[in-house]
Amino acid sequence: MHRCWDVAEITRIVFELLGPTHWSDAVSPTMKALTALARTCRGFSDPALDLLWESQLGIVPLLKCLPSHVWDTSDGSFVRRFTLFPIH
Repeated sequence: MHRCWDVAEITRIVFELLGPTHWSDAVSPTMKALTALARTCRGFSDPALDLLWESQLGIVPLLKCLPSHVWDTSDGSFVRRFTLFPIH
């Protein structure tokens, strides 16, 4: 890999030129490209992941990483089904 990719600032600028980054119901081509770049190599991982995390509109996409039996979406809002850590 060329040495210019070792500079995180340059890599980030190039990744920002991919286009608008925002979550919607359908994942945008930019988000798909950034996730692929984040998995490509260590040099691409940090700048791509930074842009992905900055583009999150709330915590719901992160919470949806939990098992599907823990959460539910009703009336367009995120609802937990039961307590993750029961209180004794």
